Amino acid sequence: CASSTTGGVARRIAAHYHYHGSGSDEWITDEPGVYANHGSFGSTSDTSCSPRYGCPSLPLMATLSRPAFLFTFVRSPAARCLSKFYHFHASRKGTTPTDIMKIEALNASSCHDSVYHYMTADDSITPRSLVRSVYSFVGVVELYDQSLVVLASLLGVPLGSVLYLASKNSSAGGSDGQGTTFVPHVELSDESDAVQRFATGDDFRMQNSRDFTLHDEAVRYLGERFDADREVLQGRATEFAALLDRSR
Repeated sequence: CASSTTGGVARRIAAHYHYHGSGSDEWITDEPGVYANHGSFGSTSDTSCSPRYGCPSLPLMATLSRPAFLFTFVRSPAARCLSKFYHFHASRKGTTPTDIMKIEALNASSCHDSVYHYMTADDSITPRSLVRSVYSFVGVVELYDQSLVVLASLLGVPLGSVLYLASKNSSAGGSDGQGTTFVPHVELSDESDAVQRFATGDDFRMQNSRDFTLHDEAVRYLGERFDADREVLQGRATEFAALLDRSR
């Protein structure tokens, strides 16, 4: 979720401190280093796999000798599924974004708890544990700026290190520089009644029960971290907003 933009943030932090790998797609070969890429956390246990297609796996994580900081972002399940449909089908494949197609995308098995399965291959791990134990930090796309302020605080880095420009803002149209013109992704509240009914219905919630819990837990934990040092972090949030305005 927001993976390209967040990968850019990770690389920016790494570049600020001259860590290895800030300009590479490969797994960490020198430490301290960074790996910021699209790939599920535990989809494979084969250490010979390409990190770009399904790693880092647990064995690869185990090869690191220095302490690791593992973070990612989550998004509300319906918004995440629809964003995937608009990006890969409506924009890249030219599929007409009809209500039927959107509901089919929401109902597809590839949408069911997909973020939970992306974050772990062990079904015994609870969403709460992923947020509070397995990952060092789980941010929330809907609270992106607040998440980055907390992330900077946890890492002890200046706010300038987590400045960002959205990598692919498909909700605003435009293109990706590779010939793809994005079909604007509208908010769920602006979708048709039929799409909204399915996205808020019992079937969709059951199909994505772990993703809903994961998102709720991430929001809750982010709030707890922010409240623990609210006076300082609120000031940093104001400062960060000003820095973002200046950088755009």
